[in-house]
Amino acid sequence: MDYLVIGHITKDLLPGGGYAIGGTSTYSALSARQLGLNTAIITAAEEGFMPDLRASVPAVAVHNRPSAQTTTFENIYTNRGRVQYLRGVAERITPADVPDDWRASSIVHLGPVAQEFDADLCDLFIQNAQSGRRPPFIGLTPQGWLRQWDIAGAVSPCQWERAVEVLGKVDAVVFGWEDLAGDERLIRLYAQAAPLAVMTLGRRGAVVFARDQGRYFAARKVDLRDSTGAGDIFATAFFVSYYESGDPYAAARFASVAASFSVEGLGIQAVPTRQAISGWLAANPDF
Repeated sequence: MDYLVIGHITKDLLPGGGYAIGGTSTYSALSARQLGLNTAIITAAEEGFMPDLRASVPAVAVHNRPSAQTTTFENIYTNRGRVQYLRGVAERITPADVPDDWRASSIVHLGPVAQEFDADLCDLFIQNAQSGRRPPFIGLTPQGWLRQWDIAGAVSPCQWERAVEVLGKVDAVVFGWEDLAGDERLIRLYAQAAPLAVMTLGRRGAVVFARDQGRYFAARKVDLRDSTGAGDIFATAFFVSYYESGDPYAAARFASVAASFSVEGLGIQAVPTRQAISGWLAANPDF
């Protein structure tokens, strides 16, 4: 595989009833596929949910750990803002769920959404490299290790105790300003612990922390329709571009354009192609 993403696919409940298919795995796999990569997902969900997932991510290989339920989120909007609830959690993903031939994937994206696998899963790919195989590029979006939920399912931020240890093992991390609630101490900690870190700022752009300094990149101006999955699309585009070019700044521009295209459409249908991204950058060399 060129691109392997690990994490729960999700049911995102809709206000009027029904659900949308979401989760980092879904958006990242689609994004990698649109960039022309041979892509796979490792997840856990109800077997009855799999036909919907496979129809949503065509031409993406899926290894599913059967589960009694699928990880399910509900967002309720109040006068105080959004309250997020976790209505169901699928089985945890373990090293045994990683097919042997997928352990040599070129890029491995660890994308937890609900504490669904242990950070030690990272070691599986490091050990694989030590066995004589080419080491994979490991990218991380840690959102799922930064949230907790109470008995009623209400989601809230939590401290990620193993952050420094795990960030030192990956090749790059992408996190959102909101993931860390703007905590400057944590932002600095993540930026220093990881070999390469990117903090996304939504429509305000992103900051790349590389070579002991932070560099800001403005976002492309867009007519916003739906920002769902934009952070995952940014991360995937960044990991792919950085893996291919070795240039974190060119990767940030590429990823920013990819995410900006995605918010101009609706849901997973708006994930852009490599040709669309590269064509826009070629026409706008000063971006």
